[in-house]
Amino acid sequence: MDPKRYLPLIGQRVELRVRDLEGDPDKSQEVYITKVEDISTGSITVASPIKDGEVVPLRAGVGLTVTYVRDQGLFAFDTAVVERLPGQVPQLKLDLPDEIVRVQRRNYKRVSVRFPVNYSSAEADSLDGTRDWASFRCAECVDISAGGIRIRLIDVVAGIKLGAYVRLSFALPAEDKRSFDVVGQVMRIERLDSNSRLGSPSSEANLDRAPVIEEIKDPAGTYRLALRFVGISQREQDWIMKFVFDRERELIGRGLISR
Repeated sequence: MDPKRYLPLIGQRVELRVRDLEGDPDKSQEVYITKVEDISTGSITVASPIKDGEVVPLRAGVGLTVTYVRDQGLFAFDTAVVERLPGQVPQLKLDLPDEIVRVQRRNYKRVSVRFPVNYSSAEADSLDGTRDWASFRCAECVDISAGGIRIRLIDVVAGIKLGAYVRLSFALPAEDKRSFDVVGQVMRIERLDSNSRLGSPSSEANLDRAPVIEEIKDPAGTYRLALRFVGISQREQDWIMKFVFDRERELIGRGLISR
């Protein structure tokens, strides 16, 4: 795939996954969200990621996988830190990739379920670990898997675009009511008919033909977002996976879905 054609855009948020961090295995596979600052011959510059209000010290030579959305697809490439650039906004210079691949999303089992979800757009809530609960809006889960979630927006925020990052806060409706505070990336935006109602799991298929759009412009509309979880831990995925299988068994037992 032509790297120049499918590079991320300047100003675009991207996900950095640490592939190897010699001498510090606990930080290997860490995931951070940052922004592309510049692209030049031979290199791509991104803002140094922030975690808990501090710059993450990724030194020269650290291997990274960069993941992002472009042209309604999920793309990734492997690179390495060339150097750290000091300044008011510290930056990382990365090797320009020789190859970019289109990522095939993992086929996680998903299940229909309804429960409240709070969400906040990246513009209203930073992604470095700080939280402004006043900026959170209400939504409702449509279905969930260990890889992502679909939500129907109750309080609509205009300006959310395909590929945008949002913060999600929810508790699974299980006995332990385990709570999650995670980041999701918008992979699909559907505008629903104002008369659409999300009811039983069997009725969900009728909404899969909803028009797909690239940006929410009308806050009075009815929308559904499909998001992939970003930087979610294996433990959190395991908790969601257990919930999905328990929920599926419950629906089978009630005769609402078949095996």
